[in-house]
Amino acid sequence: MGQYKNKYKNLLKTICLYLTQQASQKEFSRDLFLFYSHLPAKHSFGFQSAESNYYFENIESCANLSLSKKSVEVSIPYCRALPQNNVLTFIGKLAKYENIFPGVTNKFLLYHKMKQYHAKLAYGIFINNTYAYLPIFEKFRIPFIFVLYPGGGFGLNNYYSDKMLQEVFSSKMFRKVIVTMPVTKKYLLAKGFCTEKDIEYIYGGICQFKSDLSAHKFKYKQDKDTFDICFVAHKYSSFGEDKGYDVVIETAKILISKNKDFHIHVVGPWHKNIIDIDGFEDNIHFYGARNGKFFPEFYQRMDIFLSPNRTDRLFLGNFDGFPLGIEGAVSGVYLMSTDPLNMKPETPFKDLKAPEIINTNPKDVADKILAKLYNLDEFYYNSKLLQQKAIEIFNQDYQMEFRLNLIKEIGGIK
Repeated sequence: MGQYKNKYKNLLKTICLYLTQQASQKEFSRDLFLFYSHLPAKHSFGFQSAESNYYFENIESCANLSLSKKSVEVSIPYCRALPQNNVLTFIGKLAKYENIFPGVTNKFLLYHKMKQYHAKLAYGIFINNTYAYLPIFEKFRIPFIFVLYPGGGFGLNNYYSDKMLQEVFSSKMFRKVIVTMPVTKKYLLAKGFCTEKDIEYIYGGICQFKSDLSAHKFKYKQDKDTFDICFVAHKYSSFGEDKGYDVVIETAKILISKNKDFHIHVVGPWHKNIIDIDGFEDNIHFYGARNGKFFPEFYQRMDIFLSPNRTDRLFLGNFDGFPLGIEGAVSGVYLMSTDPLNMKPETPFKDLKAPEIINTNPKDVADKILAKLYNLDEFYYNSKLLQQKAIEIFNQDYQMEFRLNLIKEIGGIK
């Protein structure tokens, strides 16, 4: 009963704040505007929530500017799916987001084309987000920087992606782009979209939680009787071919047929009817979408993070960063991943066994996993080496301080 009472209390609070702090105001000024179009959301939004919360905590005059209905006219297909809210959907999402992250209600503004917006700097992620917000930046002369992560409409040698990049980099309001993958930096320079001085390079991404080397790791045949493999991903296509969900399920069937100790754990908006698992239900477990607090304990019991992702499945030139599963890696989970763009040799993992490169043939993947059972000591040793390197690269303080310092420097923000 108390849970529902808090939800209604937050909804009422959100409505009051909107009416008193947004609806009646005609002008908004902040040191920093964030442009995360998917926030606020009805649930935690992975690294985007972690990033934005970090800026809210470290920059007092900071707010996320959320898109409103018809506020931005876009002709690019990859921008049409970006959330655009009316007042009711915005308030509803914000009230639910406040339940997850108390105290953020006044950190979100719903853009209105009849109002004025001023900031020293704007910061956001993905090329489709940046392109969608570009008219706002130019209208109010707000300088901006953005992170060109893989995904978000970015495709190699893709006409629409190149068009967005060209317009964004040509803007007089553009200041810097942060790139996180070697292939991205090479592509921007080779195509002449920007110069070396326009780019800040930091390999990797953001974890939702802080890593803990001292956390107990549950090991097969020592602490538990199961060998646990996880697949953690958002669903962007009918059968998840882009993330390799089909490969995971077929691999699982091979493994379980050989040894009932294998259990597969699927996190995200997946369910048993996407691909038939008849006869294997006892060993394939579905958790749905989960918030960041779920994962530290979850990963303690996982042995392998499996990521047989593919390029060019969502659209031409689409690719994922390498490796996926960094939160598993910092938690001591062994990564097995495809590497279709051969990025591993240019990463800090180049001399490590893991992330171990796989193909998308389920039998080949299953054979590699089965081989781990014959030398568990070596397997867990390599998992530990991966964890140590992953914590060094992906720890939240290192990744976020780099971005925060750049924001303060370019925006003149204290």
